[in-house]
Amino acid sequence: MSQVATRLKEVREEKNFTIEAVAGKTGIAIDELQAFEKGSKLPDAGALMQLSKAYEMSIDRILYSGSEMPKYDESKAVYANVKPGDTTRIDKEHAALVERRSASNKKIMILTHMVFPVLCVAIYLFLGIAGGFWHPGWIIFLGIPLYYALVFITSRIGKNVDNAVKEYMDEEEKKQ
Repeated sequence: MSQVATRLKEVREEKNFTIEAVAGKTGIAIDELQAFEKGSKLPDAGALMQLSKAYEMSIDRILYSGSEMPKYDESKAVYANVKPGDTTRIDKEHAALVERRSASNKKIMILTHMVFPVLCVAIYLFLGIAGGFWHPGWIIFLGIPLYYALVFITSRIGKNVDNAVKEYMDEEEKKQ
């Protein structure tokens, strides 16, 4: 039996859980839990996270007892040398990626919230007037895209007003 298997069984017994209870709390099959405890299968990251929640302890505490706990060398950790406010090449690349995605999302939002509703209205009007398919009930359908277009326009205006008010408040604070 491996060290991980032994530790998984010890933790379950420390918590006074049956395998059935752990399976119920985690959604992991009983056969799989038994395989973990026998050492014939290692738990994957998802299973370890579920066990961590069920046992209310960190994954490190589940896998290792006190003296076996690995010692971490913080100087070798990637995040250890980054100070708050540091802008590294990775930070700049990440910011550029976020900016591109944001611009792309704005284009998609404008397309779905403005162009599509206007296109729908144009098609409804064309079919109604040129095709002779007009029915008074179509006014309801015309209202739906117009409503979304109106909501989009007013939300954009609201954001612009909020930004203007914020700028004004910032200027007033600087004056004082």
